[in-house]
Amino acid sequence: MESSLIMRFSSFVKFGLLAINSLFVYMSCSFLFEGSSNSSVVVDYQGIQTILESEYLGCIDSESESYDADAVYSNNSCEYGDVTSDEVDYIVENGVYLVDNDDLGLEPGAIIGIRAGDRGALLIRNFEGTEENPFTFINCDGQVVMEANETADLLHVNSSKYLRITGTGSSSHTYGIKLNGSKVSGFRGQLQTDHIEIDHLEVTNTSIGIWVVTKPTCDGSSNRDTYTQEETYIHHNYVHDVENEGFYIGGSKWEVGFTNDDCSGETLWQPNMVNVEIYNNITDGTGWDGIQLGGAIEGGSIHHNTVLDYGIEEKSSQQAGIMINPGTTASVYSNYINRGTGIALHVTGFDNLIYSNVIENIESNGIQLGDRSPYENKSYRVVNNTFISIEGKAFNSNSSESVDNVFYNNLMIDVGDDISYSSDNTTVSNNMTVSSLENLSLLDEYVGYYLPRDYTPASDSPLIDAGLSYEGDELLIDIYSRPRLMGNGLDIGAFEYQNN
Repeated sequence: MESSLIMRFSSFVKFGLLAINSLFVYMSCSFLFEGSSNSSVVVDYQGIQTILESEYLGCIDSESESYDADAVYSNNSCEYGDVTSDEVDYIVENGVYLVDNDDLGLEPGAIIGIRAGDRGALLIRNFEGTEENPFTFINCDGQVVMEANETADLLHVNSSKYLRITGTGSSSHTYGIKLNGSKVSGFRGQLQTDHIEIDHLEVTNTSIGIWVVTKPTCDGSSNRDTYTQEETYIHHNYVHDVENEGFYIGGSKWEVGFTNDDCSGETLWQPNMVNVEIYNNITDGTGWDGIQLGGAIEGGSIHHNTVLDYGIEEKSSQQAGIMINPGTTASVYSNYINRGTGIALHVTGFDNLIYSNVIENIESNGIQLGDRSPYENKSYRVVNNTFISIEGKAFNSNSSESVDNVFYNNLMIDVGDDISYSSDNTTVSNNMTVSSLENLSLLDEYVGYYLPRDYTPASDSPLIDAGLSYEGDELLIDIYSRPRLMGNGLDIGAFEYQNN
């Protein structure tokens, strides 16, 4: 193998720690994405350059050729070279459906190339790497396009751990692996597949976009308290025009369990997940929820995602922009949710911190909180979000079991109804409700289709320093990943005033 490729992938050996410590932003002066055609589209983000002028911004992906070791936040300047078939350890040819490492015997750390071109579905099975030497599956010699398969998941991983599935093998394709057309899912990981990273995939015309769930089993080997799904990182994927969920990560029955007739009617409890990070993804056009996360009891985060046109089928139980399912403790921040028929951010987990999100053009409530078997003495904290054109309530809490909840520093513009909550467990302070943008003195500049308009306060805005200070260091960034506390206090809303 070429030494350059070895150096390129050797930095991936600690991908779990890298993903935990990295806070990616999804803005740049130009953003390259792949549409439904083979041609690339460049979207110029006007006025965004000044937002990104910071010594902390750069390429933070250590696998990239433009890696900046001093950067804290990504500005999407990462560059990836072309991976060719003679640079990998093994090639999956176009006609091959199954690769099983029990048969192949590849050593941990091997780079497996998926041959470019049109092909059918691919099942990956029994690849168990190590933390120091994970397996990597990557497109080589160009873009891989997996086309319509009526009965199978297009890219399916079973019983594997410590591996990465990435579409960064072609410099001319942001999404080097495209999954197009299946009555099941585009990508699916199951049967104790964990310690996995999934990035730079385009998924379209499927039932579910990206699905990572291990279900409990009759023998108990995959059940709660026996198995825990650890280290799941899903980022920089583009899921559009799918029938059901864009991202279905973890189960949705954490608090009630499954009844399986094959197990003599025994109730089976889905395994917990720890350290799940879903970031820098785009969903555009989902029949059901845009992003769903369940059973992530520790180390969960959903950030810097764009969720557009969700809930198209108007199925009442599957109609959220971002759904935090029972059993989930997560930080949800710096997401842009626009145009949806149902609740933008539906939260039924526990101990959730929700901040610096922009929620816009919603036919239902903006943020909805509820109880489904939460742990005792846990809180919801909803701080510094911006709501624009909400037909329902900006904030609606039906939670009676949570304690010490806060709703601080939120900006509500043109909302049908303000907020609804119980004063017994929720403190509401330093929010602002207005009928329009008028008199707020905001920049109000277009910066790109997959980004919110730049509503940064101008120097004379009444939002500046009008927010309540929040103890702790969680609120580090606004929606554009700029530092908070630029002045004497937090500003109201998702955007923080900048001196420049």
